[in-house]
Amino acid sequence: LAVGAIKDFVKESVKLGFQARLSEEAFAQLTKQVGVSAETLVTQLRKASGETVNTSDILSAAARALQQNLDPADIVRLMEIARSQSILTQSTVQEAFNAITEAIANQQVRSLKYFGLIIDIDDAVKKYAASHGRAADELTTTGRAQAIMNAVLDASKGKLLDVNTETVRMKEAVERARSEWEDFKEGIGKALIGAVLPLQKELAWLAKGVLASASVALAGFASNLTLVGSIMGNLAGGR
Repeated sequence: LAVGAIKDFVKESVKLGFQARLSEEAFAQLTKQVGVSAETLVTQLRKASGETVNTSDILSAAARALQQNLDPADIVRLMEIARSQSILTQSTVQEAFNAITEAIANQQVRSLKYFGLIIDIDDAVKKYAASHGRAADELTTTGRAQAIMNAVLDASKGKLLDVNTETVRMKEAVERARSEWEDFKEGIGKALIGAVLPLQKELAWLAKGVLASASVALAGFASNLTLVGSIMGNLAGGR
C-alpha cells in the first residue's frame, strides 16, 4: 500500500512538474514580449492573492490576461478583487481569479454578476472607444477586453470586502496550505525531471552506441555467412 502511494505521488508530481515547466516557459515568453519582469509580476500576484494561489495557477491565469494585452498592473489589481470577492462567492481566490479573468477575456460579463460586479458591456465599450477617439465598432477583441477590464476596476472601487477578519484568515489559511502543497509537488516533479533528462540523453547515447556496435557485428556475421556459403558451394561443385 505504501509503495503504491509513493508511486502515485511520484507520478502525479512528475506530471505537475512537467506542466509547471511548460507554464513557466510560456509565461516567460509572454512577459518578455510585453517588456515586463516575469519574476516581479509573479511576486506581485502572489502577494495580492495573500499567498493563496500556487505559482502554476498564477502563471496560467496571468498568461491568458497578458495575451489580451491587459496591463500587468491591472492584472495585479484583478487578483486583489478576486481575493476580496471570493469571500462573497465562498470560492477560493484561485477559482475567483480564473473565473474573472476568463469572463473578461471571453467578454462574458454576465458571469461577473456572481462576484458582485455589474457591468454594462455596451457602455463600457463606448466609453473606452471614445477615450481613444474611436467608434465602439472599431474596437478589436483586445480593445473590448480592455474596456471590460476598466469597467471591472471601476465597479470594484469602494466595494471590496475586508480580507482581514478572523473568518477570512481561517479560509485563506486552508487555501495557503493547499497552495504550498501543490508548489511542493511541482518542485519535486521538476527536480525529478531535471535529474532524468540528462540521464535520458546518456542512455540514448549509450543505446545508439550499442545499436551501432550491433550493426557492425551483424554485418560481419552476414559477411561470414556469405563466405561460408561460397566455400560450401565450391566444395559441392568440386564433387
